[in-house]
Amino acid sequence: MSEHPMVRPVGSTADEVIEFRTREERDAVVVEVLGEVDLLTAPHLTAAVADELDGRAPVVVADLSRVDFFGAAGLEALSPLRARAERAGVALRLLASPAVRRLLVLTHTEQELPVHDDLATAIARPG
Repeated sequence: MSEHPMVRPVGSTADEVIEFRTREERDAVVVEVLGEVDLLTAPHLTAAVADELDGRAPVVVADLSRVDFFGAAGLEALSPLRARAERAGVALRLLASPAVRRLLVLTHTEQELPVHDDLATAIARPG
């Protein structure tokens, strides 16, 4: 499991920060994302989640429930992650804040990546 400390994109102010916290929960790895996902920080989101898609855990949850802003670049970051998870045989699931969920629904992304309301549901394996 890799650590991704607080990232301050070049030219950013102190309040334009994204942070990642990675932890293990049962048979899953959870990558908690805090802050804003925009053009400058989306590559860091991709890297943080991709590092965990190595097959060590059958489920990886990208926890976006504490994301304040999620722009189009965030959506762009999810597509290669979904493809990488499929190649690795890992179930990639999302937790989403209301702001993130709204964008996922509007763009029909929730049809490609499972979006859950709570961690227990996201981690649970289909029966």
